[in-house]
Amino acid sequence: MCSAGLEELVVGGPGEWCGIVSDHDIVGAVADGLNLETTAVSMIVQPLGVVTRDSPVEQVVRILRRGEPRSLLVVDELHRLLGVVSRTDLLIEGSERSLVAAGALAH
Repeated sequence: MCSAGLEELVVGGPGEWCGIVSDHDIVGAVADGLNLETTAVSMIVQPLGVVTRDSPVEQVVRILRRGEPRSLLVVDELHRLLGVVSRTDLLIEGSERSLVAAGALAH
């Protein structure tokens, strides 16, 4: 992940998304003493949340304020993955009204 400059990885595939694993999740797992070579991804995956590219930022903020998930998949009308939006993205682009306008699909 680090060598590719990624903070999160989507787990699963089209129509079978099961969650997101972040660098934060991996650091937490190591701190908890888990061996990453023998630990199933399902042990550290974040719950899955999904929004569309046209979702209002206010709606995304409401979802992320709950605490989990920390990031959301962004999909198009055919449920194809477009990107991931995180709390950090919203802090940076909080004044915009849609995820597309906010550039939150840059992941």
